[in-house]
Amino acid sequence: MFNKEINLKLSTNFPRKKRQVKIFPSEKQESYALKKWADYHPICKKALLHIKNGGSLKSKIEGANFKRAGVKAGVSDYLLPYPVSPYHGLWIELKRREKSLCKVTDEQNDWLVLMASFGYAVCVAYGCLEAINKIKEYLNGSKIIFHV
Repeated sequence: MFNKEINLKLSTNFPRKKRQVKIFPSEKQESYALKKWADYHPICKKALLHIKNGGSLKSKIEGANFKRAGVKAGVSDYLLPYPVSPYHGLWIELKRREKSLCKVTDEQNDWLVLMASFGYAVCVAYGCLEAINKIKEYLNGSKIIFHV
């Protein structure tokens, strides 16, 4: 009888609505997509650089070695060292396209401000499509306005 009561209670439950989960690409996936696009662009395939700056550190010793080698916190993800007047080049901080899942750190913001003071165009791009559009705008001579 006990089993019948449980089955009766279970069968009277209303079906639950399945929660739809939105999946957004990771920053690494956005980075791969940007590289794939850059491979077909005549300037970017030669000049767009990804700056590997740290990432996950396995130990304090590795972190100290990186620091000794010149790794700096906050350095942007990409540099396009192709001058377009009045800029020397374009620094891009690439983030995930969903802004609620990522944040520009103080160090990243400071780096972008410093590079802008040196005469570079700088931007934060949320997703590879925004990064592609920023690169196209830059190469077409549009003024890049720094927003964080």
